[in-house]
Amino acid sequence: MADPIQGYYDKEYHSEYTKSALLKDYSLRSRLHFFQTHCVTKNARVLDYGCGTGAILTGLKDINKNGSYGVDVSESAIEFAKSKFADYKWKRVSIGDVLPFSDASFDVVLSSEVIEHVFDVDAYLKELHRVLKPNGILGLSCPFHGFIKDLLILVSGQFENHFHNPYDPHIRFYSVKSIQRVLAKNSFELIKKRAICPYLGLPPLARMMAFKAKAIG
Repeated sequence: MADPIQGYYDKEYHSEYTKSALLKDYSLRSRLHFFQTHCVTKNARVLDYGCGTGAILTGLKDINKNGSYGVDVSESAIEFAKSKFADYKWKRVSIGDVLPFSDASFDVVLSSEVIEHVFDVDAYLKELHRVLKPNGILGLSCPFHGFIKDLLILVSGQFENHFHNPYDPHIRFYSVKSIQRVLAKNSFELIKKRAICPYLGLPPLARMMAFKAKAIG
C-alpha cells in the first residue's frame, strides 16, 4: 500500500517546486545563517532530516560531505536533490521508520521546517537523538507563535484561516516554551533560540524561530 504521507508531499507539496523554487525560499538565508553560525562545526557529519530538495545541506560550508546525508519522505524531493546535487548523499525514508543509520552516527542533526508537520513528536525527537553522538547538536526551525503574534492573528480576522485551514500541512503550532518542553522531555537541552525573519524587524512578530539544542542522557 502506498504511503499516503509520501503521496501528499510528492503531489501537493513538492510538485510546485520542480524548478527549484525551494532553493529560493524567502527564509532560506536566515535559516542557513543560524545553522552555519551556531550548529555546524568544521568537518561535522550532518544529517538533514526533512531535507526537501537539498537547499540546507548543500548550503553549509566546511562539513564532512562524505559522512553527511539528506533524508526526506518525498521521493520527488529526493530525486530532485540527486539530480541537482549529485555529489551529496540523499535517502528517501518513511515517517515512523527507524532511520537507516547506526546509533551516534552524526555530529549534527538539522531539521528545518519539519517539526510542525510531525504527528508523533516524541518518536521523531527520540530517533534524532539516537543517531546523534553524545553531546551532539540538534538544529531546528519552525514557524513562530507567541502571545503577541497570536493576538494579532486573532484581531486581524485571520485566526480561522491560520489555525483551522483544512488544507494547511501544518498540524502543530509551537511557542518557545512548548519547544523547550518537548525537547527536555526527549533528552535535549535547549542552548540557543533566535527569531528569524522578523516582521518589521520585531522579534515578537517573527515568521520563524530557530533553536540549537544538545543531546544529553
